[in-house]
Amino acid sequence: MRLGSRSSSRRRRSQALAACVGVALLGACGDIHPGAAADVAGYRISMGQADAYTHAFCKALPLIAVANGQANTVTAAQGARAYVVGALVQNRLTELAAQQVGVSLPAPADYAVDPKQYEVVTNDLSSTDAADFLALVTKSKETSLLLTEIGQTMPKGTNPTDAQRIGRSYVANFAKSVDISIDPRIGLSSDLGSVDRSGSLSVAVSDGAVIPTADPALSKAVAALPAEQTCGA
Repeated sequence: MRLGSRSSSRRRRSQALAACVGVALLGACGDIHPGAAADVAGYRISMGQADAYTHAFCKALPLIAVANGQANTVTAAQGARAYVVGALVQNRLTELAAQQVGVSLPAPADYAVDPKQYEVVTNDLSSTDAADFLALVTKSKETSLLLTEIGQTMPKGTNPTDAQRIGRSYVANFAKSVDISIDPRIGLSSDLGSVDRSGSLSVAVSDGAVIPTADPALSKAVAALPAEQTCGA
């Protein structure tokens, strides 16, 4: 392969990897069934699934940083788990919102990811982590696809960029009417902003955020955590 082709291919993979962690986080919060990280209108997201996806996500983060030519940032695992649960809640909310406006759920083939596109990450993961990482990316892709399709059913939603924004706004409003419960140990507020487990407000998770660590005090606190409580090491 010529160098130019290799660079182009690597750039496409990097763009895809960056997109996989750009899921917007929306929702509400309430009581929770034992063993569940979250429940969205009776659809249960187990703590086991949340922990497995978080483990894979944390293993993938430094590999994604390298693929994108960025320095790796070690974060608190608690924040990573909140991000993952938020992404899973958002996925189910978007599916329900799509059904409400008459958008058919896409066939799995419509949002399937090409494993070869992510080999720069998955080749250095265990087979279990690779499968969980790809599953999380797949859910992110389905969410993005549905947000656009929801937006396209609304006025001024013909442009794909506008449709994504309009779809996101619709799901945010739709979420207010959905019965959602989140385990308080996850550390998510009623709108899926990040809060500490005592309930005091921390740093809100914005659209496209991964896990905030720019604050020097926060970075110092993360550095003091045991390895098993960090993400991206």
